[in-house]
Order: sequence, then structure tokens, then C-alpha cells
Amino acid sequence: MDSQSESFDGYLKEKDIECPNCGEIISIIIDQTIKIQEYTEDCSVCCQAMIIRVNLDDEFNQLSISNETDPF
Repeated sequence: MDSQSESFDGYLKEKDIECPNCGEIISIIIDQTIKIQEYTEDCSVCCQAMIIRVNLDDEFNQLSISNETDPF
């Protein structure tokens, strides 16, 4: 591994989640340098959109996944 790729160790984390649309287990990458984030990502199995919310605050440390029709 070169020194440039080593500099990202600890910043990115792979997490297995269940798609809220099809129920399949898929892997997502979480950027741990951003404490609170919300983004839309398509499932790699069913191609449906899912909303990913991450809160890496020391107090909360939460991950939630929903589809676009689920209420907050």
C-alpha cells in the first residue's frame, strides 16, 4: 500500500446494512471525518433509493436507513 492510501486508514468505515426496500444486506462506506451527514444512495441490489443518516457525535453515534416514503 502506498503512503497516500494509508493516510485514509481510520477515516472510512465499511458497514453492512439491510436495504429498507428489498431487505438484502449490502455494504456502504461511511466517511468518519463528517460527524453528522445525510445522503441518498441507491441499493446495489434493487437500485431503489435509500436515505442514510449518520450521527457520529460522541453522545449519539447512530446510523439510520430509510426509504424515501418512510417518515423521519
